[in-house]
Amino acid sequence: MTELERLFSPDVLAALRDLVDARVEERVRATMPAADPSRFLSIKEAAAISGHPEDTLRKWLQRGTLPNYGRHRAPRVRLSDILNLNP
Repeated sequence: MTELERLFSPDVLAALRDLVDARVEERVRATMPAADPSRFLSIKEAAAISGHPEDTLRKWLQRGTLPNYGRHRAPRVRLSDILNLNP
């Protein structure tokens, strides 16, 4: 049992989680670059936005599942492709 679980009821903890999730989402949206769908991203940026590991994105690039708009050693993916991924 964590310290928070000792201090708060499950209902209060759930409400706190929802509040934190909402605030984090607001902050992420506020700090994200303008959502120009034709913008190109590095693999690191694409992983941060999509939530998928960089290795997974690289595999998808190798298989052709995700189009590469960059060079072999410097791949770039389109923001719109990342936003339309189906996990």
